[in-house]
Parts: sequence; C-alpha cells; structure tokens
Amino acid sequence: PLLGAFAMQGSGSGWGAWLFALLFAWQFPHFMAIAWLYRQDYARAGMKMLPAMPQAEGLAGRQSALYALAMLPLCLLPALGQAAGWVWLIGSLTLGAAYLLAAVRFALSQTQRSARTLLFVSLVHLPALYTVALLDPVVRAVALSQSS
Repeated sequence: PLLGAFAMQGSGSGWGAWLFALLFAWQFPHFMAIAWLYRQDYARAGMKMLPAMPQAEGLAGRQSALYALAMLPLCLLPALGQAAGWVWLIGSLTLGAAYLLAAVRFALSQTQRSARTLLFVSLVHLPALYTVALLDPVVRAVALSQSS
C-alpha cells in the first residue's frame, strides 16, 4: 500500500501510510500463530523463532494480543482524518475487535485450536478490511479526488 501510494500520489501519506501501519500490525499475530503452530519444527531446524525459544512460554500470545490491540486506534485514523466514513469506521473496528478477540484467546490459552483460529481470523481479516475500504463511499471519493 505504501509503494502504491507513492506511485499514484508521489507521497506515502494518507491511505498509503494507514494501510501500511495496519498491515505492519496485522502481520505479528498472523506470524505468531504460524510460528507457535510449527514451533517444534522451527526448533528442530535450529531456527530462532520466538515460540521455539527457551523461557518464551506465552510470549507469542501476548505479542499477538498487543499488536491486535494496536490495530484498533489505527482503524480510527482514516475517519479522524476525514478520509473515511462510517462504513470504514464500523467495519474496520468490528474486524479489529474480532482479530483482537482471537488474539486474546490465543494469549490466554495457547493451544492448537486457539492458534489455528487466530490464523484463520487473520486470513479473513485482511481482505475483509480492504473490502471495507473499497465499499466506503468517502474512501472512494477521496481516492478519486487524489487520482485526478
């Protein structure tokens, strides 16, 4: 998103920066769930993934919840900057809350089920979030005005 914004607008401000920030925060719960699910494989291969490290019990879940929580205020920024409307605000906060709930469940109980649930929610979350942005009429109007 950031490179696309530079290509289209000549700067990385606005939606390019917001989507980059959301994508940055989104990746940590997603990858922590994967790393936790395959922690034994990483350990056997000698790869230093956080869930495979000694004395790191519960850390992957806490990191996941922290980054999922950070996404909620990031979802507010486009609406506060008047680059998004109610569709974005309600949709992104609802999706963010679902992502946070899955991450908190993983943090409270690191099990195969909670990790797989977080992974599934992360895979649904990102395209759904981008779809919400495309459906918001304010976002479309801002995008059209910036592309002219």
